[in-house]
Amino acid sequence: MKTRNIDDVLARIEQIVNISPDLDTEFRSQAANYSWLSSYFVEAKDKVRRLKNQLDIKRANLSDIARKEFADKKVTKDVIEGWVIRRTEFQQALGDLFDAQLAEDRLTAGVRSLDFKRDSLMSLGANMRLEISENIREPVVRGYKR
Repeated sequence: MKTRNIDDVLARIEQIVNISPDLDTEFRSQAANYSWLSSYFVEAKDKVRRLKNQLDIKRANLSDIARKEFADKKVTKDVIEGWVIRRTEFQQALGDLFDAQLAEDRLTAGVRSLDFKRDSLMSLGANMRLEISENIREPVVRGYKR
């Protein structure tokens, strides 16, 4: 993931998902914030994909080693698989994949938060336009003019 730690990115997400009273700035910065976060999200997805591939390769390599080790014995696929998943290097690769999936899930939540913020800003903008278009002497109450 780029040069930032996932925790730094998540801390920034907490700042940018809040809607400040300065709506003009919020409207102008929403697309940039979304783009910024999306780039990290795409990289996280790519990292997960690559780690899954590396885990499959590690599993295949360790399975080959196990078959050679058990060549003189009759063993089942389950025995081979058990031997593979107990290996430290396999466990490390699996842990790396889980960490990457957690980062991807956290970034997914951030992107969804920005989607919600976008929708909220659109609603606020529509309400502002409605208030401006109405005559000040005739306030809108529950969508009806008095």
